[in-house]
Amino acid sequence: MLSKMFDTHERAINVRVAGLNHFIWVTDVFVHARDVTEEAFRRICDGEAREIALSDAAGDTDPFLNTWGLRTELCGLYGYLPAAGDRHVCEFLPGYLRDEKERERLDLRVTSVDLRRERLAANTERPRRMIRGEEPIPTERSREEISEIIAAMWTGEDSVNIVNLPNAGQVRDLPLGAVVETYGVLNAIGAHASSSESSRSR
Repeated sequence: MLSKMFDTHERAINVRVAGLNHFIWVTDVFVHARDVTEEAFRRICDGEAREIALSDAAGDTDPFLNTWGLRTELCGLYGYLPAAGDRHVCEFLPGYLRDEKERERLDLRVTSVDLRRERLAANTERPRRMIRGEEPIPTERSREEISEIIAAMWTGEDSVNIVNLPNAGQVRDLPLGAVVETYGVLNAIGAHASSSESSRSR
């Protein structure tokens, strides 16, 4: 979304993040190494990201689509941007989930257990079709980072990823030793907090 807002490639976007496991927040945004945090958050709070998301959805009812209703609201309330999509963020905020009017207002798309079971069955069958030669194996790079992590641990070359580690100053407003989720460096000797990615109070 940020790359669309700033009309640039995803590789030109860098962010700082901080939070707890699976509930992390973007604290700083950079485009081509230029700090655009205030501009980005202002435009998100003004509804630009939500408008783009709704336009892209174009009536698609897929419950896994993120239409930025909740993220926009939380960015306005707290001054930081939730890093995950609405469907995941709302799991940490049951007040939104329990209120049907709020779900409708923010277009919160809840995924049921039955739907998850259906997706699991489909996702299990797909690789089997690939093995049988009934479907081509994708050649484009996955967004998953596990291959980079394995390579870093094997070769010793640093890989920067979002990791859960004891707080050693990455999140200044949380107790030292608490497990926090921020950027970290992984290599042959393990995972280490990246002090240059520490969060700041706004």
